[in-house]
Amino acid sequence: MSKLPDSYGKRPFVAPTRTHGSPLGRNDAADPDTPDWFLGDTPGSLGNKDYADPTLIDSAKADQPNLRGGMRLAYAGLNFELPVESAVLAAKKFDIRKIPGIMSANGWHIGAQLMYGWFGRPANDDPLKGITDTMTIKMDTWVLTFERAKSVYDQIFADKIYANPAAQREIAKMLKRKGLLDAIKKARILKDKAKKDKTLEDKDLADAVKSNFGDFSRPVPEIDADYINERAVGSIWDPLDDMYAALGKFNLRVAVKGFIKLSPDPSTLTYVVNISEVGVYLRDSYDFNGDQSLGYWNASTNYGGGNPFKGTPVANSDFRDWRTANKKGGDFLVFSDLKIVKISPPAVFNFS
Repeated sequence: MSKLPDSYGKRPFVAPTRTHGSPLGRNDAADPDTPDWFLGDTPGSLGNKDYADPTLIDSAKADQPNLRGGMRLAYAGLNFELPVESAVLAAKKFDIRKIPGIMSANGWHIGAQLMYGWFGRPANDDPLKGITDTMTIKMDTWVLTFERAKSVYDQIFADKIYANPAAQREIAKMLKRKGLLDAIKKARILKDKAKKDKTLEDKDLADAVKSNFGDFSRPVPEIDADYINERAVGSIWDPLDDMYAALGKFNLRVAVKGFIKLSPDPSTLTYVVNISEVGVYLRDSYDFNGDQSLGYWNASTNYGGGNPFKGTPVANSDFRDWRTANKKGGDFLVFSDLKIVKISPPAVFNFS
């Protein structure tokens, strides 16, 4: 790495000038004058078990004698090129089966459990066709213990996204899809007839013009077919913790429970929706589709993160390659349990 005029730290958004033919130890990361912030935190003095260690470099050269040129890498938002010796190390394939063990060593137990599950599933690249996981993730004891998820969860209720205009449209579609609107129309006809011939008691009349919706006793994947709103959780700036290791970014989805009836005004066909309970759950797709870096991993130090000097790069493609070679490794959907909240007073809205 050059220490010439455009070195890191002086103009961080401009790639530095590279050294031209200089030996190791001059105007690069092995130069004794290189600042500490660039050298990293490898133990010992410069040249001892780091990228300036001649023994390490010679070993890497022996393993990969035909590597030519450097390797382009991105770290902390900056693009740079590793010298040939460092690129040799980075070019080695990492045994991705060791990643769950590294996660466990760092306390990322849910992340490890989900990845072990991926390795154990039959080969599959379509999460919708995979074996769904509904047992691993719990809302109260895991999801809501992370501040970024809890803040989104709280905002769901602060903004009442279960009854906002977007949700109301989805609820109307859901009720129509389930045939409840037609049932209410028929109930109106029955009610009008009953008024004339007195064939129904008052209680039966009330039941005839009201239909319940939202069965929260069903499995969450079935409830998901009727979700009415959602909010995203997570960003690339999140801390590297169990939630990031397990899911990265995901959605909290909302389902509703209540009843629908017709307005008492006989001159209009207006539906009245009453929401008494809201169910919130996590949904995510656990897959390795697309081109995505998954950071750098080191089984010897149990390191997993974004520092290219501390581990070997891993990407989505490494998991796809493993699946092709081993005929295992299945993508799947992840659902948490359902957290049910009673709404008091109920949320009520009308639509025609």
